[in-house]
Amino acid sequence: MQVTHILPLHATHCYMQKECLVNKTKANTETSCAEQQGRKLLFEWVLQYFAAKPRLKPAPPGSACSICGSSSVPLWQSDSGTNVCLAQQTVTRKRAARITIEKAREELEEAKKKLDLTITGSKRLGEDKLQALQEAVEQAQRRLAAIGDAPYEPLIPMPDSKGKTAFSEGHFVVASEKQVALVTSIQPTVALPNHVKVIFPEKGAIKRARAELIANPPKPPFIAVNFQKASSFRIDVTVDASCIIINGDGVIIRRPHIMKCLEDLKKSGVKKPIELLRLRQRLANGEGGEKLQEEFRKVFQAGGLTMADFRRLPPPGSAEQSILDEMLSA
Repeated sequence: MQVTHILPLHATHCYMQKECLVNKTKANTETSCAEQQGRKLLFEWVLQYFAAKPRLKPAPPGSACSICGSSSVPLWQSDSGTNVCLAQQTVTRKRAARITIEKAREELEEAKKKLDLTITGSKRLGEDKLQALQEAVEQAQRRLAAIGDAPYEPLIPMPDSKGKTAFSEGHFVVASEKQVALVTSIQPTVALPNHVKVIFPEKGAIKRARAELIANPPKPPFIAVNFQKASSFRIDVTVDASCIIINGDGVIIRRPHIMKCLEDLKKSGVKKPIELLRLRQRLANGEGGEKLQEEFRKVFQAGGLTMADFRRLPPPGSAEQSILDEMLSA
């Protein structure tokens, strides 16, 4: 399939999803069959291992989630009568998360400092508050001991954990039925199966995961999600690896074009291929001058690029440029 660009996720296009033609320009109030399937698969492949069953009564059959509109995953009804989708709740619910050894050391020092100030200070606290500070120190000590010599905490199933971290605060997943790569610090509620790989969200982890997705996508169908702050978001399934949907980012990556651009950049012989992208943008903006023309001549004197290759390169700031930059630096 010949492809030349990236389309916004809500641009006008149609594709086949389980024998159903879905027009992606439907109003946001409608729930397409593709999104229903995508949300269901995201729950089955990933979210079920992080979900805590709400202490609510089941919603009536045929009900839809009041937030995302889905009726394809388990629903419960709150005391106010609001339908709650377990998949959506798993994304937005805050729970315990793993921390680095540096953060664990900081927490222990802070807990000790608070306790010392309380003991040596003139203000006297009640027995309960003093005991709470002592328990905070002990908990921080246990947490640091559990890390040992590792760079961060181990994965530990926590069935009913509470904390301050949610998926909607910046996590990434690529999931298929037999392969899951999840960038997150959140602790699961159950033991994870062997095919679920969890990557700690160190600096650059999501960029590397996104680059790996384009370079070596799993066998379709699969789902890619860059979780966002919004409480509700579309979940579409990638059914053709030449057209990769990244939910949350709102783009469809035309993989053959990206891979061709990557090949062109690598064969150009330029030490910093990103400079080629900037040169292309300056020329497209009508900039001139002898210095710019000299840069332009050097690109083709190296013999690595043709004019067609050069014109194919995306402008800086575009989604294509961002993906290429991530893949070049991966």
